[in-house]
Amino acid sequence: MPDTVYIEETKSAVNPSGDENSGNLQFTEDNLKKIENDLQEYAKEYRDENYSDTYYDGCGLTPEKYKELKEKMLKSVYENEGFWIGQYEMGTETLRTSKDAELTAPVCKEGAYPYNFVTYKQAQEKASKMVTSGDYTSSLIFGIQWNLVLKYIETKAKWDTSKLNSDSTEWGNYQNAEFTVTKGKYSTDSGKTFADVSGSYQKPENTSVLLTTGASERNSVLNIYDIAGNVWEWTLEQYTVQSSTPCCFRGGQYAGIGNIRPAFYRFGDNTSDSVADIGFRSALY
Repeated sequence: MPDTVYIEETKSAVNPSGDENSGNLQFTEDNLKKIENDLQEYAKEYRDENYSDTYYDGCGLTPEKYKELKEKMLKSVYENEGFWIGQYEMGTETLRTSKDAELTAPVCKEGAYPYNFVTYKQAQEKASKMVTSGDYTSSLIFGIQWNLVLKYIETKAKWDTSKLNSDSTEWGNYQNAEFTVTKGKYSTDSGKTFADVSGSYQKPENTSVLLTTGASERNSVLNIYDIAGNVWEWTLEQYTVQSSTPCCFRGGQYAGIGNIRPAFYRFGDNTSDSVADIGFRSALY
């Protein structure tokens, strides 16, 4: 299993039957919908009604597989009171500089190059192979899971919601952020080349700098790295307003502004986009 962080939710956040003693809940479609609605209400500060966890053509899954994954995720959150996410953005040992780069196996560890230049479908295929045995399943993060990660940070780190849904500059890698990097590598040319930090590197304000995974403790919270900034991350959420750009990525990127595209922010894109500033993270449940 890759390096992960357990996103713990309180049992009181979900009570689909309206019964305190609902441990033997039957996972009917109605009850699964109630679980989803309860979770959305619990993390409502990070919801956007133009986006939802619904299937669409081109997401890299069949309708049946999407439904299967979503139902398993909701059951797992209910039964286990949480789920796991990658501690880091997914990375690669080999620098990727174009969409034609070989699709090598991703890694989830400190010091890797961000796994960018990957389409939505390719990202889901790679994320689904992070766990290949046992009862666990891995995939891209569903939208509700991203919301719950932010709610987890809010409650466990005791942060004001504004640091998550209004301005994440002080804890994310954004163009308008200034901070010191003491490990890993950095790129000032959108990932074409990387230089070793070699002691320390002062990331200037108003400069776009892409970092290797986990390069700065400043850009982490509760042992979760780069959920704000660095690279956008593909999710299984759909942008429902525009059919030509249904693929949702979240979290902002190194060339963005932290008070415009904070950690909760999402954006719709087309199914074939494969660029330097979009990567992904895996979820396990």
